[in-house]
Amino acid sequence: MENQSSHEISVSDENLLKLARELAQTWGTDYHRIRALICQLADGEWRSVSDLISLSAISHWNITHLLQQFDAWIEQKEDQVRFRSEYIAMIANVFDCASIPGELFLPPYEVAARAGEAAERSQSFLHSMTRLVKELPISPVRHLDHVSATPLTCIRRALFLTKNYELAGAKILFLGDHDLTSLALALVRPDVEMTVVDVDERILGYISDIALRHGWKIRTVFADFRIELPRSLIESFDLVFTDPPYTPDGMSLFLKRGIESLKDAGYARLLFCYGFSERHPALAYKVQSAVYDLRLVTEAILPQFNRYTGAHAIASSAALYICRPTRRSLPAAEAVKVDPRIYTQGKNAEEAAIETLPVSAVDKVKSSLTEYKDEEVTLVGDGWPKDMPKLATKTSLTGYLHSMYNTRGTSSGIVAINLYPHYNTYLVRVLLVAASEHIFISVADDIMRSIFNQEKNDPIRTLIESKFQVISVERGNAGHPAIMKLKQLPSPEADGLSYILRYLVDHRHAKLVNAWREALISWFNRQGQSISKNQARQQLEQSKLAQIHSESYLSELCLNDLRTLVNDVSSQ
Repeated sequence: MENQSSHEISVSDENLLKLARELAQTWGTDYHRIRALICQLADGEWRSVSDLISLSAISHWNITHLLQQFDAWIEQKEDQVRFRSEYIAMIANVFDCASIPGELFLPPYEVAARAGEAAERSQSFLHSMTRLVKELPISPVRHLDHVSATPLTCIRRALFLTKNYELAGAKILFLGDHDLTSLALALVRPDVEMTVVDVDERILGYISDIALRHGWKIRTVFADFRIELPRSLIESFDLVFTDPPYTPDGMSLFLKRGIESLKDAGYARLLFCYGFSERHPALAYKVQSAVYDLRLVTEAILPQFNRYTGAHAIASSAALYICRPTRRSLPAAEAVKVDPRIYTQGKNAEEAAIETLPVSAVDKVKSSLTEYKDEEVTLVGDGWPKDMPKLATKTSLTGYLHSMYNTRGTSSGIVAINLYPHYNTYLVRVLLVAASEHIFISVADDIMRSIFNQEKNDPIRTLIESKFQVISVERGNAGHPAIMKLKQLPSPEADGLSYILRYLVDHRHAKLVNAWREALISWFNRQGQSISKNQARQQLEQSKLAQIHSESYLSELCLNDLRTLVNDVSSQ
């Protein structure tokens, strides 16, 4: 360095930092391998391109391109290169070479073996994970194929992810997380940003509570993948992990949603679990055919990586598959047809008969619609018979939700929505996005009562009743849906809580924090006061929910978070 001025060194340092940021963005979850290669070159030894390829298992083109990017810091002797001695300390600092473990160039099966050994030695992690699993206050749901991975497996998964990928700055999605693998990863790497999406509100609520208690960066989002992938999750993630239903249709659906959620980046990965009996390899063939049909490249299959409590039919174990999408994966995913029967057992099992809306329920809706003879009727969902009113048009629940996401304001006419029997969990969501003056909903009686229980002061009812009034309810039973009739209310003007909640519900097209900020500004203006956007943002910063759900839409929040939202708005 004696031949360089301090100005030259500072400029070089700044350029090196810029290059490091560019490489991290380009390589994403594979950046740790590039860092390891750079740090090898920073040991002062001469190496040829062939040496670097053999060491790192990185292709010739990428090695030579990387050397071109470092041309200003490299010296060459015939076919060998190394970093100039005056830059080595700076490079080691910028690329944090001191933190590079020695196992970064290992193939996945060796990383998995070491992750398994480390998991067994990590008694503190294992003890914490065992406690988290034991404290999960729910029983498995047969209709959702709930079988729990062991706490040791969850820690093994977490350690494998941390050892095999660069997680600093990465966004990770768990498609379903009954196993609580997200909490295991948070134990190992509390700095990592994660999103969990599930149809089971109880799991989402538990994960949300635990994450909030520990300050972990876990966002919980509700969705039934048979209906949709939430808007805020599309093409947003570097890594996706899922342990899906072990049926061909279930596997195809979860992989479809995984592909749709991955960033359009060469480093994106989709990891999933699948197990089968050693006497039935044809089942594995069907699943691997689904992987092929989705134009996924299988990088590795790690047999018996996952162990379960129960699941004796598959020897209480499953392999871990590591896949990469190709340019043809997204079009293939978009072509996948969705069937509600994706599970191995229960009412949504693959061999179950499709249930339809009972005739008596249809007759009740028909009778109610006679009041609106000249108005258009939109029939949403499955199960509606052909002999409905002449002005009726039909659409799927998925189609209806998407149309509501993309429109503003109130629509005229009547909408009749059937959520029975497969999609009852969408009751709150359809009411958060519906825009018609009059709504009829067919839904399981227990789901209706869990929300519209007059003896229970549920904040979710406060949220819904900011927009809709329940006109009538015809109760159902275990084999018959309840029929609800609701009417849209005028916008509340006097009450601040109702006004802001109504503003959020009416602005279904906007992200929650944006709508919330504008709602605060609008309410203050109505009171003859004025606050700026920055002042409104400062109020939102007091809500941890707003921080966690900076990218979410209102209807994506789990019920637990919707209740927190109402309480947060009430306290402002």
